[in-house]
Amino acid sequence: MKRRASVFAAMWLVGLLLSTAAHADGDVRLGPAPQLTKMPPSAVAPAGQITAAPVAPIDTQSLGAVVAAYQNTYLPDQSVPAQWTGSVDGCVAGATSLAYEEATLRRINYYRAMSGLPGDVVFDSDQSVKCQDAALMMIANGQLSHFPPPGWTCYTAAGAEAAGNSNLALGAAGPAAVDLYMNDPGAGNEILGHRRWILYPRQTAMGAGSVTAASGSFSGANVLWVLGPFGTRPPAPEWVAWPPAGYVPYSLVFARWSFSYPSANFAGATVEVTSGTTSLPVSIISATDVGYGDNTIAFVPANIPSRTTPPTANETYAVRIANVIVSGSPREFTYAVTRIDPSQPVRTQSARWQFYF
Repeated sequence: MKRRASVFAAMWLVGLLLSTAAHADGDVRLGPAPQLTKMPPSAVAPAGQITAAPVAPIDTQSLGAVVAAYQNTYLPDQSVPAQWTGSVDGCVAGATSLAYEEATLRRINYYRAMSGLPGDVVFDSDQSVKCQDAALMMIANGQLSHFPPPGWTCYTAAGAEAAGNSNLALGAAGPAAVDLYMNDPGAGNEILGHRRWILYPRQTAMGAGSVTAASGSFSGANVLWVLGPFGTRPPAPEWVAWPPAGYVPYSLVFARWSFSYPSANFAGATVEVTSGTTSLPVSIISATDVGYGDNTIAFVPANIPSRTTPPTANETYAVRIANVIVSGSPREFTYAVTRIDPSQPVRTQSARWQFYF
């Protein structure tokens, strides 16, 4: 069954520390990911009310489990109404429905569970209220900034605080904004900082604000608080990759791949990706940027089919990352990613797996 979806360009705005990356699926922009130069102390329980939308662990080595999670968790959250109560013209930040807030949080926890991380991040209402102010500021001014000036339309100090601690998006809100952060497209986002914060193992509480109104050339905005406070690192997984090892819905196999390991040195690392006996060209686009969650190598394997095109059969790609320096010694990591069409019956896909592999 074929599906249609709408290549992205980028533009950077200098002055007032504004910077954006434009996506050609309409007027959609990402701000640069927020960078943290000093890790804050471990989290205490959030003081505000908590929104919880946990996602149970997903066994990505099980085709049935991955298909079920996509169909029962990911897809239903695509159509949850936002019911935003604010006003751009009136500078009223408003709020979205609890169901929409839960869908946004569940989308974060879905990606984390797919990556082998605990899918139990919560939203702190205090942070979310500030993020709501920030989202209104972004859509009202049609710009993105981690340091919005007091002269901005709809400016609030609380919104400015959130902007400095958050992923920022224009033209996307709610769960769709989480997808955009995970995709992390555009010039200047090769470090994949937005994705790295979502998949940072020590995340326990975030905040989010979304505006779904149209203003200027944009429709919607999102601010996602990601800079702590953080909890303790879970005992597993040892490393985090996207796309993760195992079965992955084809639409979520983004062009840019990432592999994260805490405190690792990727400066001299090499990456190989093979499809069967065919070695694919690989471009390493970032290996030394720090301050965005765990240290990460980002790379682009060539000749991976478009994520808008469902595979006619499961496609497996073997990844080998060598010469990763961990605690002073070189390490090598290998795993396999299998691109699937989650709309197809599991029995059919299993038969294809047996035939092709």
